[in-house]
Amino acid sequence: MVSKIYFLLITASLLTACAGDDKSSDSGQIVGAWQTDCYLNVPYRAMAITRYEFGEQTYTAQTQLFRHDCDSESLGAFTSAGEYFSSGETVMASGVTARNINLLDDTNHLKLDVFHIQSNSLYWGNDNLVQTASEPSECPEDTYSEAFQDFDSQGFLSISYNCFARPTELNFDLEYRRDK
Repeated sequence: MVSKIYFLLITASLLTACAGDDKSSDSGQIVGAWQTDCYLNVPYRAMAITRYEFGEQTYTAQTQLFRHDCDSESLGAFTSAGEYFSSGETVMASGVTARNINLLDDTNHLKLDVFHIQSNSLYWGNDNLVQTASEPSECPEDTYSEAFQDFDSQGFLSISYNCFARPTELNFDLEYRRDK
């Protein structure tokens, strides 16, 4: 009887110790560099190559834009950097399990996303648009906003905000390969 109690206590201690804090990064998988092949970046109407570099708790992302193909004239690049943490898992509509990730860039802009790693390839979630708002504060809780510029029917530039929730589907069309 005493040995059974010790066994239960040791098992409970091990399970508690292994549970850990889920706010830590998923460093065993996502740490490292990931890069796309040349692809059409629809919002910018240009060809692009995007590269992410993940440390234990920090990341850098850079998208290089090109005029015609990725060997042509560069139109410039934009870079973001910040911190990230994993926040559990989500089963996507396709049945694939993805890891939740929160990206907080150096301007304090929070993005809620998911990722899935399969055979040294990383896939992000598809944008999950909830609504469009005239101000970021009009976005519902558990969403994040991104500014969207477009021309109205009279040709004037208008700015609105797209409110996105954490994705429910993965984008298997855009592969990020582990860069060794």
